[in-house]
Amino acid sequence: MTGRFLRQYAALALIAMGSLSIGHTSVNAAEGKVGDRRYVLIDPSQVQGPAPLILALHGGFGSAKSFQRALPLESSAAQKGFRAVYLEGSGGKARSWNAGECCGPAQKKNVNDLAYIDSVISDLQKKGLVSSVHMIGHSNGAMMIYRYICEGGYKVSSAVIISGSKMNKGCRKAAGTRTLILHGANDRNVPVNGGRGKGVSGVSFNSLDRSAKDLQAAGANVSVMQLPGAEHAMRGIDKSMRANKGQSVPQFAAAFLLGG
Repeated sequence: MTGRFLRQYAALALIAMGSLSIGHTSVNAAEGKVGDRRYVLIDPSQVQGPAPLILALHGGFGSAKSFQRALPLESSAAQKGFRAVYLEGSGGKARSWNAGECCGPAQKKNVNDLAYIDSVISDLQKKGLVSSVHMIGHSNGAMMIYRYICEGGYKVSSAVIISGSKMNKGCRKAAGTRTLILHGANDRNVPVNGGRGKGVSGVSFNSLDRSAKDLQAAGANVSVMQLPGAEHAMRGIDKSMRANKGQSVPQFAAAFLLGG
């Protein structure tokens, strides 16, 4: 990433938000900022020095804190020894990510979300907290992960993409990235077969098959799982995952991201 963008998104100090006790472990939460955009860092007390970092990206109109509630990673972080950081899109209450051809104000204003994500990783890396980069996201956040895997400034070791579609053109940097795509079989917002969904974006999406094949063609190792009965929302995705795999999405995703 160029120095100009990193200076633009210069990070502020982390501000402690509190802690959660899980067994004999305390999981600390702290809020940081790059420019005027915040992130929430989950940092288990027993994790010392550089560790795997999972970046979590909310869907359209969401926030770092709302995705923290929808996809709680604290317990898995304490058990498996990683840190998680919940990122935040731009646009006030109508937060979105510029994933290429979607979505919302971020796409219309051509917001440089690649620079924002690079800057968060750079900030935490300079603090000695990062050994490898992993990503998970839902909906518009999942679309942003497709783009970051292909164009971002840091290598993504593994990613879980939930209810998303690849909306960026081309892909240069995905070689070797282990990727799990989760999609509700009954998703009407981002249809499995592509096309215009029922959501507010007004965008015609690429199909699940096309999105997966584009990543595979770029050298990514891609697995696809359609979840029966699930639609677009995280709640339904998690319910189907529990019914079919006996685990929550956070548990299943953390195991995949860290290789078992």
